[in-house]
Amino acid sequence: IFDIDMQMGVICTLVVMFILYLGQGLMTAEEFADCVVKGLQNMIMPLLLMVLAWVFAAMSEQIGFTQFVIDTVAANVGVALLPFVVFVALAITQFVTGTNWGLYIIALPIVIPLAIQMDANVALSVAAVISAGVLGSHCCFYSDATVLTSAACGCDNFRHAVTQMPYGILAGVIAAIMFLICGFIIG
Repeated sequence: IFDIDMQMGVICTLVVMFILYLGQGLMTAEEFADCVVKGLQNMIMPLLLMVLAWVFAAMSEQIGFTQFVIDTVAANVGVALLPFVVFVALAITQFVTGTNWGLYIIALPIVIPLAIQMDANVALSVAAVISAGVLGSHCCFYSDATVLTSAACGCDNFRHAVTQMPYGILAGVIAAIMFLICGFIIG
């Protein structure tokens, strides 16, 4: 019944939460319904982003974009430099776009086969993708991480982004150096 069906998991979770909240007197049925509606409204954009990213990934695969990128990068980037190049390129992309989940959905299906074809360390290449997403997300002024953190803290979004940027840049420089070193050692 639960296999890998996300919709069934969400429905079962809502039923269990409804029973628990009503049973403990934490919410009325109307309050629970309002929370469910608000939660669904909050999830529309991330879900739409994921659907569009999956469509983009499928289209990229069908038109041969993934293989084109793999062939081009494999011919022009050395195995040792792959984690560093992936990290820097995707950190910049993430900083500009502000959507790390979209980055992961699009980049991982390209980077994993690329690392395999180049006989590079796949775990290190995946780490470069994830690290790039985190760095770009925390340095971007309009990313979900920055917006949610500033909202939760009750501070100005721009001010929060500016105060965390030096730490993010320092961590990014250290990570880039480490991806470069690790690329030569274990790449």
